[in-house]
Amino acid sequence: MREIAFIAHGFVVFIKIGTISKLKFLERSVKVVKIGFVSRKGAKEEGFIRRIVICTGISMRMVSVIFTSKISPTPTFARACLKCVVYAPAQRVFDFANTMNIRTRLLSLLAVSSMSLLGADPMEPIDPGKFAEPVKVACVGDSITQGAGAQGNPYPKQLQALLGEKWKVGNFGVSGRTLMDKGDHPYMSEKAYQKALAMLPDVVIIMLGTNDTKSQNWKFKDTFSADYTKLVASFQALESKPRVYVCRPCPVPGKGNFGITEVGVQEQIPQIDKLAKGMGLGVIDMHAALEATPELLPDRVHPNAAGAGKMAEAAFSVLTGKKAGE
Repeated sequence: MREIAFIAHGFVVFIKIGTISKLKFLERSVKVVKIGFVSRKGAKEEGFIRRIVICTGISMRMVSVIFTSKISPTPTFARACLKCVVYAPAQRVFDFANTMNIRTRLLSLLAVSSMSLLGADPMEPIDPGKFAEPVKVACVGDSITQGAGAQGNPYPKQLQALLGEKWKVGNFGVSGRTLMDKGDHPYMSEKAYQKALAMLPDVVIIMLGTNDTKSQNWKFKDTFSADYTKLVASFQALESKPRVYVCRPCPVPGKGNFGITEVGVQEQIPQIDKLAKGMGLGVIDMHAALEATPELLPDRVHPNAAGAGKMAEAAFSVLTGKKAGE
């Protein structure tokens, strides 16, 4: 039965059999796949893969394939159907969703259904006292996160200094990287992305999109929200169940530079806000942190050390509920 189900899909979705919730979100679009089972007594039963549902259990992010038959299935048939559920990497789920043209909806529902020790309110201050070890923060982004122009003091480094020893901040920024998979240098193809996942962070801060505004990339802007959803969901699927924050990108003063424009950033901000609301994410407004001080972005893209300090203060305030220096 495992082989039948596997061949039928190309792979099977997946991870763990648990108590099935009442959340039915996919009565359409899923290709109906017929399976068969012959009991020990020779009775033949047939069933169909009809829907995908969210599983409850230790993790709320698990997806299972459910089989329903034309007639009321016998207990033996039901057990045989459940045995068709096999383990598969998370990327397989994304691939499956892509083939069914439902990626955004699937991943959004996975994210919304997730539970976290950090609390239900994505903007609730984080109390490091609730953690046995320092709170691990993964800062994901491009050259601004990496620290270009910040004279060796990128915002993650300054954020670490503000947060103190009860936190551990990792910088996973890579210069020139895009959020979108069709961009010229997609972040999710980088080793830094894999390292950020491997950190098993408690908190993830994502600031991508600046390089996506370049004309050769922004022509694919229709994929921005879907690719952002995929990136967020890949972190939310981690065992550490991190709280994820998305950043409104830094402002691009004047005519911009390197092909990067404020027009593109302004198009992204409503999409980021909508994504955050739909997926239950925190928001850090790096745009507001710097928009009144364009002199802190001397090349009209990259904040200097003082600008990176403003960014660190904005992140600190959201994470802790306090102002820097309090």
